[in-house]
Amino acid sequence: MAHEQPVPVLLSDLQRVECSRIEQSGDTLHGRRAAALLLIDGGATHRETSTKTGLTIGQVRYVLNRFRKLGMAVFPAPAAEKQKAEQPKKRKKKERKKMAKELKKDKKKKDKKEKVKKKDSDSKKKKDKKKKDKKKKK
Repeated sequence: MAHEQPVPVLLSDLQRVECSRIEQSGDTLHGRRAAALLLIDGGATHRETSTKTGLTIGQVRYVLNRFRKLGMAVFPAPAAEKQKAEQPKKRKKKERKKMAKELKKDKKKKDKKEKVKKKDSDSKKKKDKKKKDKKKKK
């Protein structure tokens, strides 16, 4: 009776799930790399993995070594994380000045409208007051 040596586990359960998601995402290179890790984790040889994924044996070894060093960081971050990491676009000085002018212009228009409204409401109040005064006199 021969003792079977335990096969070393390459991927955790979470990493298997993530690799499966990447494999099915449609990203061909990263999908094939994720598939290679899943196959190797399942006990496939480098040659078998190469044949099934379309990667060369060198590419299989490369992704395996990178994965051992970096873990899941060998794959690009998911879209949600990318959006968090992206910095807002810096605007040029001319753009900033133009935006500031537009804001000032909008504020002036708004202030002007408010003045007109206030003036209208004040004149309406005066008219109403005059009417009340006339009624009181009668």
